[in-house]
Amino acid sequence: MQLIALAGKGTSLHRKHQMYVEILASAFPFLPVEPHWVARSELSVDLRHFSVEALDVVDVVVAKLARLHGADRGDIKAMVELGLVDPAVLVERFQSAVERVWMDARADDLPRYVRNLNWLQRDLLGVDETEVDLPPGVSSE
Repeated sequence: MQLIALAGKGTSLHRKHQMYVEILASAFPFLPVEPHWVARSELSVDLRHFSVEALDVVDVVVAKLARLHGADRGDIKAMVELGLVDPAVLVERFQSAVERVWMDARADDLPRYVRNLNWLQRDLLGVDETEVDLPPGVSSE
């Protein structure tokens, strides 16, 4: 928990770099088959034993669509308002994440994830909702 004390939300590092460390639940996140990682060399300058990479903004949005708790809606709205979410890339990355969980225990949660995607498309991006193919046996409700 020393890492959270040093780099968690509200710390001086958070204020300086506009990013913070957050520990999520022990489940696997809803991410595309091959997540896009972005090197953050400006954060690695003084580091000797490791370098910092951050998840691409659109992949962060995809992961948040599965959870959509607390501040997730506000976070997503801010990323959209900053022009960081391309609707076509979002759908591509979302479809890839669906492929990743197609055969695991989260498949039954996919209809909720799709509803969350459609909320984002309709209410924040102002684009048509995407129909997502779901695994056999999973109801789109």
